[in-house]
Amino acid sequence: MSSSGYVNAGSLLDISSSLSASVREDVLSSILYAQLTSTKSYPEFKDFNAWHAKCTGALKFLFYKESGRLGDGFFSSSVDKSVTFESLVRQRLTPLLAPDECSSLDLLLQHTVSLELQSPGLDLLTRYSVEAGGAESSSAPVVNRMRIHVGMVDESATLRMLTINLATRTPIEPDFLNQRFMSSEIVGDVETKCFVAQLDEDYAEYKRKWVLDTLGRRREKEVESLY
Repeated sequence: MSSSGYVNAGSLLDISSSLSASVREDVLSSILYAQLTSTKSYPEFKDFNAWHAKCTGALKFLFYKESGRLGDGFFSSSVDKSVTFESLVRQRLTPLLAPDECSSLDLLLQHTVSLELQSPGLDLLTRYSVEAGGAESSSAPVVNRMRIHVGMVDESATLRMLTINLATRTPIEPDFLNQRFMSSEIVGDVETKCFVAQLDEDYAEYKRKWVLDTLGRRREKEVESLY
């Protein structure tokens, strides 16, 4: 499947080239809007469940017709000695994809984990996906957090998106996409949530202009092409 990859604020997106340019732009703008409005309401990463509910609610408001929520995942720190961004994506997102989409996911991950430090794409993703922590109480250790999305959009404009939420006592490195997070340092469970929905044709008529007007110049600043 021919596709294009993007960093869209805190999301990594692979979008089918079979979609028209206008629909690809609709996908990018709508997902960006959903992230920004959710972060405005819940700026702290520890509010993950409330943030995610706001984000999926915003997507539904923008005429994403939900077609399946295939379970939320919890990875106990006692199960594996360590986890990586890539291992979590492959474990949770691959079962939702067709074989040709798995090849597209491979391409997206290949480009993502190869992003150079200080590149525009990694800088953008880091700003939205990493929260350097403070102590949750005066006696507690510093907790750092990562919240990141990976989405695949097929030729029918159906979005299959995985959101990963991780808290760790280990400092999150600049090259966090390749970082191995040890289970002994993970706070609580690594949470993953899946969202499957199709962008309805009504978006173009009823929401497109409103979203673009709301985003203004941020649309250009918060999206970076990968390939």
